[in-house]
Amino acid sequence: MPDGGILDAAESRYNNAITYIQDSSYFTVGRKLFVWLQGESDMQYSDYKDTYKSNFLTIKNDLIATTGIEQFLLIRVGNSPSRALSAVKPVVYAQNELAYENSDIIMGTKSGYEIS
Repeated sequence: MPDGGILDAAESRYNNAITYIQDSSYFTVGRKLFVWLQGESDMQYSDYKDTYKSNFLTIKNDLIATTGIEQFLLIRVGNSPSRALSAVKPVVYAQNELAYENSDIIMGTKSGYEIS
């Protein structure tokens, strides 16, 4: 589970970016989206896929509630020659399921690990 410090930092950075844009005479805030690129830190758990999904939904729901973010764009976990496909499959499946099951989550990429 993400600790409050990391989540608080994400909220603060997001809110600072929105404030900067709103205060700028060059830009206006349109849609509020969050790009997510992460996936490997939950691999220590035996129920990795479920843990990843649960933790991601906790973060997503908190950020939506506190910042007004409308949607999350998932960037699929990447391919690394030093990492076995079997070690990464759970997060790829979790990311696919998250995008399929939640209308506020968009799968932004499908490259990296292709799993049928």
